[in-house]
Amino acid sequence: MLAAAPFGHAECDGVEAQVGTDTRCLRPKDTFKDCPECPEMVVLPGGEFMMGANENFDEKPVHRVEISRPFAVAKFEVTFAEWDACVAAGGCKYEPADRGWGRGRRPATNVSWDDATNEYLPWLSRKTGKTYRLLTEAEQNLANDVVLNSVNMAFHRQIAIASGNSVLVQIPDVLRE
Repeated sequence: MLAAAPFGHAECDGVEAQVGTDTRCLRPKDTFKDCPECPEMVVLPGGEFMMGANENFDEKPVHRVEISRPFAVAKFEVTFAEWDACVAAGGCKYEPADRGWGRGRRPATNVSWDDATNEYLPWLSRKTGKTYRLLTEAEQNLANDVVLNSVNMAFHRQIAIASGNSVLVQIPDVLRE
C-alpha cells in the first residue's frame, strides 16, 4: 500500500513522486498505477553491481555499475487489456493476435520492440505526462539482482515477471537526477 504524504512533508522516508493526481511517498516494493489503463509499477531500490563477463567477448570488461536512485518497473508484462486500451484510444495501430488464447489480463504476445517503442510507450507517456521506456541492460540486471537477493519471496514472485525484455520502466522526474 502506498503511503500518501504532502509534497515536501518531512515524514516521507522514501521518494516523493506524483502518481496520477496525488503526491505519494514511494519506497522500494511500493506499487502504483498512473492511470486506470496503465501498467501496475513497483519501485525498486537503486544499487550497484558488477556487470559483464570476462569469458564472453561481447560482455568485456567486467565493470562496476551504480544506479543511484530508486526506479519503477512494470510489476507484470503488458497485458492485452493494457495494449487494447492504447488501440482504442488511437495511440496504437497494431493489434496483436492472441492466437485463440484469450485477451484481457493475459500478457500481450506478438509485440515487437518497434511496436512497443513506436506506439505503446509514446502513447503511455503522452497519456500520463511521465516518461515510460524499456529497461536499460543495467536496470534489468539490477532488477534481476533485487529478485535473486530478495528475502521476501512474495516480492520475488512479483518482480520476477517484471525482469524480462518486454518490461516497461517509468521513472518519475523526482526519481531521476
